Amino acid sequence: MAILGTLLALTRITTSAVMFPLRVVARLYTTIMRGIPMIVVLYLIGFGIPGLGIFGRMDPAVLGTVAIIMSYSAYIAEVLRAGFQDVHPSQRASARSLGLTSGQTMRLVIIPQALRKMAPALMNDFISMQKDVGLISTLGAVDAVRAAQIVVAKTYNFTPYVVASVLFILLSVPFILLNDWYSAKLRRREQTGGRVYCQTTQPQRLPRRQPRRPTRPRRSCAWTAWSSALATTWCWTTCPLTSASTRSWRCWDHPAPASPRS
Repeated sequence: MAILGTLLALTRITTSAVMFPLRVVARLYTTIMRGIPMIVVLYLIGFGIPGLGIFGRMDPAVLGTVAIIMSYSAYIAEVLRAGFQDVHPSQRASARSLGLTSGQTMRLVIIPQALRKMAPALMNDFISMQKDVGLISTLGAVDAVRAAQIVVAKTYNFTPYVVASVLFILLSVPFILLNDWYSAKLRRREQTGGRVYCQTTQPQRLPRRQPRRPTRPRRSCAWTAWSSALATTWCWTTCPLTSASTRSWRCWDHPAPASPRS
């Protein structure tokens, strides 16, 4: 079913002139199969094919499986086509400018981006298909629904229908929870802008930040003013180069004269 739906979707999105007849056939198929009710498809396949007498007698479960595949492949093809076309055309143009072929562009660029958006819809179709499998009992195949009908016809007790419903719930609930979890994960990724790494690219570890060296504390303005006043007082009182009337900062510019040798 998934393979048939993928082939139909790829056929519908191709732009080659050679594929035009196949595009028309794929579009007619998806349109007709989505318009026919599921129970009618089961009757056409389950009773029509044995009535032709071409393939002989066939198992009703096989005929029912073929009918479900034919019906749900049309729905899956439309979901896949919408997902492929939802990818921005610049992605395809960028891939082709890098030298990738059309097949490589679809396999490496388009499909990985589209699957993240199509996964919730595909899971919903799978859950619906899982419930519609019970319709195969109309062809005579014995499944949970048919077994419940047989028991009810014998005992006139409708509890087997409740048991069949519980079995379908047990089969569907895990996929429903998985669908909700994956949808919430995609929503958080889009809101937070999380990074996605390729399979061949490993996330690079950032270098460890070196601890900052301790710096000497700066002296306060009061300490600076006090030391400047002390140096000025010493210069005015002990500098040997100037007299008392011309004492200045020249003692800082010239070293003190050496004492005369005796």
